[in-house]
Amino acid sequence: MSVRPTVAILIALALSITPASAQGMDSVSLDDFAVEAGVPLLAPLGAVTELSTFAAGFGLGLTYDPGIIRTPWGSSVNAVVSIERLSHRTTIEGTTLKDTEISVGAETDYAIGPVPLAIVARLCVGLDLHSATGTWNARVTGDTRDTDTFMQLSTGASWSFGPFGSALLFARYSIFPEDGNTGHLLGAVIGYRYQL
Repeated sequence: MSVRPTVAILIALALSITPASAQGMDSVSLDDFAVEAGVPLLAPLGAVTELSTFAAGFGLGLTYDPGIIRTPWGSSVNAVVSIERLSHRTTIEGTTLKDTEISVGAETDYAIGPVPLAIVARLCVGLDLHSATGTWNARVTGDTRDTDTFMQLSTGASWSFGPFGSALLFARYSIFPEDGNTGHLLGAVIGYRYQL
């Protein structure tokens, strides 16, 4: 398994968004955190379609509002850490392909008028751990593990139920460089967020 230099950048970014690094903050409260769960439904694009026609899975995330960055419209910029497990419907009989994606990033939102609706935008970078079985071609046969780095852009809506949390619906695009080509995933994530 090859680990790319980007891993060091991901670790540094993850450490930079921890509560201890938020300068000027007096204390950290559980009110600053929210947990979320979601179901990603994704379609591969480009070269990835040779291997997979569809991917679905489950993800968990944690958002943190350090309260130190504000947008011009008054929303905070939150740190995001998430992990997802994806299973692919593969194009070659007798094969399996699964991904474990670990990502860190930032998000912000924009409240829409008097209704409990907000537009949410999120940008993340991460590490994708591929696990494949079966015979794919002359080079790839048997159990195979590999890593890729990726960048993920999500935009969508959040509908608040007050103290009961928020329903989430995101459109998501992921891009990840592979050996000799670039992979793309496009789809939606349906989820729920609960403020601690």
